[in-house]
Amino acid sequence: MSPLTPQQQLVVAHDRGAALVFATAGAGKTTTMTARIERLVRQHLFRPGEILATAFNRDAAEAIKRNLKRRGVEGVQVQTLHGLGYGIVRQAGKLGLRPEASEDKGGFDGVERRILWAALDEARRRKVEYAAELNRLDQDDFLSFVARCKGNLAYADLSRVELSPAARRIASQAAAPEDRAWYLPLFRLYEEVRRSRGWISYDDMVTSAWELLMAHPSLLKAVQSAYACLLVDEFQDVNLAQAELVELIARPHGNLMVIGDDDQTIYEWRGAQPRFILEFEQRHKAKVYFLEDNFRCRASHVALANAVIVHSPARSPKSVKLTQGFDGETVLHRPADETAQGRAVVEQVQRALRDGRRAEGIAVLVRLFAQTAAIEAALLEAGIPYRVEGERPFYQREEAKVLLDYIRLGQIEADLLAGRPLSDDGVDEFLDLWPRLRNRPNRYLPKAVGEEIGQWVAEKQQPINTALRAFASRSRGKGGEQMEKFAADLRWLAGQVQPESIGVRPAHALLTDLENRLGYRAELLAASGDESLGRAKAGAIDALLQLAQGQGSVERFIRFVEQLESSHQRRKGGAELVTLTTIYRAKGLEWPVVLLPGVSEGTLPYERGESLAEERRLLYVAITRAQERLHLFAPADRPLSRFLQEADAENLLAQVSRIRHALSLPPARWGAEELQSVAGLAKGLGFYSFFAFWWSGDKLYRQQMAQAILAGLSLPAEDRRFWQALAEGRTPATAPGQAALGQAALGQAAPVSAKGRRGQRSAIAPSKTRPRFQRTRQRGNEWLRGIGAFFTALRGLFPARK
Repeated sequence: MSPLTPQQQLVVAHDRGAALVFATAGAGKTTTMTARIERLVRQHLFRPGEILATAFNRDAAEAIKRNLKRRGVEGVQVQTLHGLGYGIVRQAGKLGLRPEASEDKGGFDGVERRILWAALDEARRRKVEYAAELNRLDQDDFLSFVARCKGNLAYADLSRVELSPAARRIASQAAAPEDRAWYLPLFRLYEEVRRSRGWISYDDMVTSAWELLMAHPSLLKAVQSAYACLLVDEFQDVNLAQAELVELIARPHGNLMVIGDDDQTIYEWRGAQPRFILEFEQRHKAKVYFLEDNFRCRASHVALANAVIVHSPARSPKSVKLTQGFDGETVLHRPADETAQGRAVVEQVQRALRDGRRAEGIAVLVRLFAQTAAIEAALLEAGIPYRVEGERPFYQREEAKVLLDYIRLGQIEADLLAGRPLSDDGVDEFLDLWPRLRNRPNRYLPKAVGEEIGQWVAEKQQPINTALRAFASRSRGKGGEQMEKFAADLRWLAGQVQPESIGVRPAHALLTDLENRLGYRAELLAASGDESLGRAKAGAIDALLQLAQGQGSVERFIRFVEQLESSHQRRKGGAELVTLTTIYRAKGLEWPVVLLPGVSEGTLPYERGESLAEERRLLYVAITRAQERLHLFAPADRPLSRFLQEADAENLLAQVSRIRHALSLPPARWGAEELQSVAGLAKGLGFYSFFAFWWSGDKLYRQQMAQAILAGLSLPAEDRRFWQALAEGRTPATAPGQAALGQAALGQAAPVSAKGRRGQRSAIAPSKTRPRFQRTRQRGNEWLRGIGAFFTALRGLFPARK
């Protein structure tokens, strides 16, 4: 394993008490976290079994376990916060403090949706006053509302919940969105159904654990005594329930270290709040540490990320520090529109593949899943295999399948109109399609009436439109009018998909006409409480229509989609695929090539103004996923993202290019522009620490560079001392514009310069491995010269290897 940086060493050296670690993107926090655990165990400060390390998700927890195993540490409790919560709930059940937790037979995956379905059935049975609203319920939006409430300890009906007095002071009454007041009574019914069945959902694991610990002192004491030291990763993304649970468990001993980055808080929409990490120091009188050295990104990525996030309000001041050099690239593209953007993205994917990049090393990160549809269509056209991480391909999404299902329903109607009876399989297909389509778009067709129409058609083998008109004659008002229109639409569609025409009718024309008649896209946009969800769903329809262009007849297009679905299933076996996913899902990941479409007003930032700070953080997270190449796309028909405008992105990237160009030349050939680029622009971008400590090129080149700057420029005294040290082959004591290096990075030394087989490495390129710190006693004394007795004493915590 690579030696730890001095900043990491300070974190590892923390023994007891509360600690807050601000770890910027790519700073090696998992390495630091596990190194600290290893030291605590090795030096017998804590036994492995009494250390609890929590991670944000299962993948991160497994990464911590693997890292600990490599360090020879076993027995540490590593789990997610939800896993911790569920363990407490089960423990309470075994002690008889609550009924045993019951899992729905489908398991925890999707249990929230199964609870909702049961609640909707119960709501219709009770004929609740908001029953009409249920036909247009956006289930994803409602479940997000429920998750947000539970994460914030906001109860559906606080007056009916059994909470201890202390817990009641923290809990609150949930409030429905202003335009969806009926969400609150549906939330109450949702909870009633869940409790009656004894189910515990993913959202309940932490909340229920907190309730139980607050209500039962004996359980609380047992849990507290099980853990003597806690480390919590990704603390910037905890919600109120998680923060309260962790702090409650650690209360007796206060040995709680939280690690995170407020600049990467991107889950406010589900209850995360940056205030928990920002207020932690004051709340716990915690020792604060910083991990700022970035071991992932190149200079242009680092400069852009810092320039974007510095404008964020209410943040802990810090910056990403460059360690990986000036190669790589960041390019801002301005295609004409969204369609051209899709093609431009694919062009860069093809370029990366031609240059030898593997498909699995390429990622397209989007703000909304709505954006993937147009890009998927372009990738399909180019024959590039891909996967959509976290969502189905657009042609498999329910919204796109609705239009294709209507084609099949139209064929069934054509058969019935022609007097051709349905086979048993045909009846089964109709009974499968009908419940899914009868209220898409919403026709306010009551469930009971819809079921009766379905049975009437199946049994009598009569056209659907005939049944609709018969039932419409018994209805009054809007319901009857909607059934009449539905009948007319089906009769029209049946005429378009006759056996003699389906093989010649252009798919794009028919699907476009069908969507115009149905108005389904418009309803998706209007019905979703969260506009991002509405746009994602409508985007799938737009992409389906785009995909249909040039595919010939309806019959041929349907076969084409079936082939896509079949090939998608085959590709799940491990073929190399380009990744498409959201920025949210990219958190904690990295790729050599990152493409970021839609960096424009309305998309990033997204149109909802109340989350502007989180939108900025999303862009910061996206930028810092790149290891080598970063491509940003902003269609010219929309204004460039205000975040890029504030960062003066184009000028900033030009500055980095000028530094890179200068470093590609011998210092003897530098003119005034090159001198100013390296000495002036690099200082403004915070790159001086790279020249001092992370230089992986020829040390003689660095000395010549410093000598040229000293000879060619008139410098402030602080800058001159910095360059004079480099010119003499020494490590500077301070870097202009930064704190004393002993404070910011204790004892950092220049890494060993790497040489290739034919001479010395470029000054631009980074080392292929993390630069290594010299650990000999002689080097250690050189690092600490002039820094003072304090740092000499601190050095004793990390004795040199012999």
